[in-house]
Amino acid sequence: MKYYTAGFFTIEDFNRFKAEFDSMQDSLRSWGFARTFLNRDLDNPNRLIIVHEVEDLDKVRAFYSSPQFKQCIQKAGLIGEPQVLFMEELARTPAMVSV
Repeated sequence: MKYYTAGFFTIEDFNRFKAEFDSMQDSLRSWGFARTFLNRDLDNPNRLIIVHEVEDLDKVRAFYSSPQFKQCIQKAGLIGEPQVLFMEELARTPAMVSV
């Protein structure tokens, strides 16, 4: 069974956010995060959607309530409170191939 998180973040400046995000990669792995998909809202370039594949759901839940997360989002220049969803993969379909 695979788990994922989807975080919705509004940021002040992408370069500031990305520098902090990149500096956190080793720490994120130690908190149980695996693969990351960093996405931007096409209608609002200051709105990011980050999807993480999760190796340890309990650790990841703990991270989102940790002082380290609060410090990280302050350094990264987030506006307002992030929204984080915890998800369970139910099914996977074969990749679609263009003909």
